[in-house]
Order: sequence, then structure tokens, then C-alpha cells
Amino acid sequence: MNRTVSLALTFLFVASMMLVFVAAMPTVKAAGRTLYFVGPNGSLCETDTPSRDWFNPNCWSLSSGGAVGEPIPTANDDAVFDAVSANHGPTVTDMDAVAHDLIIDGTGLGGNYLSIQLSTPNFSDSARATLTVHSLIATFPGDSSSFYLYRFGDQGQSHFKYTGTISSNVAAPDCDGAYIVGGMCIDGSGSGDRQMFIEYIGTNVAGTASRTSFADSVAVTKTVYCDPDCTDIGGNTNIIFGPCPGTDCTPPSPPATGGGPAPTPTPSVGLNFRESVAVIGLVLLVAGAGVMYLGVVMQTQTLRRAGLVVLVIGVVVLFLAVFYLA
Repeated sequence: MNRTVSLALTFLFVASMMLVFVAAMPTVKAAGRTLYFVGPNGSLCETDTPSRDWFNPNCWSLSSGGAVGEPIPTANDDAVFDAVSANHGPTVTDMDAVAHDLIIDGTGLGGNYLSIQLSTPNFSDSARATLTVHSLIATFPGDSSSFYLYRFGDQGQSHFKYTGTISSNVAAPDCDGAYIVGGMCIDGSGSGDRQMFIEYIGTNVAGTASRTSFADSVAVTKTVYCDPDCTDIGGNTNIIFGPCPGTDCTPPSPPATGGGPAPTPTPSVGLNFRESVAVIGLVLLVAGAGVMYLGVVMQTQTLRRAGLVVLVIGVVVLFLAVFYLA
């Protein structure tokens, strides 16, 4: 084996080992976004059609009160509602909305309220307005500031689904007037299909909640235990106001009293499929460029051509990862 071929094979071996190492090692993956729902005051969220809608990108920003136009939340993104969102809650109308954690930051509300409406107005009985999250976490300063998750519509159903817990740092003694008394309220606003359907879809035997008022709400699929400091306003089904027995569910850990900044999303570990393909493309680019360089140094046309082929393949793989696997 001549020196040129030996160098080329050595380089390709090293590049291959780099590929295996990078693709296999546990790498910290970029966390999902933290998105803020903007408020009124002439913003695009207020004037756009549909106005104040969860699915309108002009209602979402990467910072509180910042520039809008962000893609709507995915299951990896935290959705934050704060003082900038006051008196201007979004509507989820006959569609499925998702987020990772739904974070209610009552700091600076000054007695105002935040709200989200799951709406099926004038639709058929099969209409559904669904919001699915990991956890609903509310933090208030202890005054009359509040959050109100409620249903609207005479037909269809509203569903709130979660896999973690529902928690607040202050108790809400009332529900229909939650924006006056403070705390967090979940309200179905009526009987029959006008109830709010609460679905715990996590792995525990039952779901949990804490420091929340419930009215006209029905826990379906699994029982929900609300404790401590929960209020049964009336009209609730399969929601037990007391501690969860045995090991059926883990008691919620409420946020620290007194408000504070929204929690930072926990980064996940490992490369997803798209990132792995992108790494392969980058390594092929490096390998191809290296083989071409060796071909130039050794004045070997075969190596130059082989390097060009590898480089082109790397470009194609990287292009697919960036534009088609997003």
C-alpha cells in the first residue's frame, strides 16, 4: 500500500470515528422556547383577525411585551401569561392547543386578572376546544390578582389535559368572581356539556392539583385530587378535595410564595433524528474537504474526485437536515 492511499484511509478512519463519537455521546439539546402572550394597547394581537387567538403568531413573543410574530407554542415550548397579558386572555376555539408548561406569572398584575377561554360557540355537539400541557403553574403576589380558565359555548366540549400537575402558590376562595378574590379558578360555566372536562393523562393512577377553585368541572379518565387549600364551588364530578391516598399520585410542589420570574425550561438530553443527520452531513463535509486536500497535496486525481463526491454527499445530507427534517 503506497503512502497516498495509507494517508487517505487514515483520514477517513479518523473522520468515521469522529462521526460515531459525536452521534453517540449525550449532548445537551437546545430547550424549547419560552413564549409570552402579548396584551392589548393596539398590538397586532388585538387588531389582527382572529383577534386574541392562541393560534395567531402576532400574539406571541420571545419576551414579555416584546416583538410579536413567533410561531405558536408547540409541546416543547412554555407559554407564559403575565402582567402584559392582563385583561386580554386568548381564546382556543374548536381546535387543539398545546404547550409544555402553562405558566401564570401574576407578578405586577396589581389586582388584575389573566384568563384563557376554551370556546365552542355555535358549533355542533362534536366540536372540541382542547388545551394540552405538561403542568399548569400559577404564581401570585397574594393580592386579588387571579387567573381564570373557563369554558364558553352552548354546544360542544372544552377539555383541559395535563400530564404533570395543576398548582398555585395561593388559595382561591371563590370562582365566579376569581378576578376579585385572587388565585386560580377552573370553571365550566354551566351544566351538561357546558362543563369543563379535566383529563389527567400522565402515568400515575390519579391526577393532582393544589390551591385551586373548581366549578362545574368533570375529571374524566382518571380521578383528580386537589389538596391543599382547594375550593369546591359546586357542580364538580370525580374531583376529590383532599389528599391523594397511598402512592396513587405524587403531591404537587407549589411555586415559592410571592411570585418571581417564570421557571426556566429544563433542557433535554441527546440528539434527535434531525440533529443526528445534520452531524453526519457536517462530518462528511469535513471528510470530503480533507480527502480533496490530500489529493491536491499528493497530486492524485483519484483522491480529489473521491473527496469531491464525499463533500457533495455531505452538502446534500446537511441540506436535507436543515430544510426537510425541520
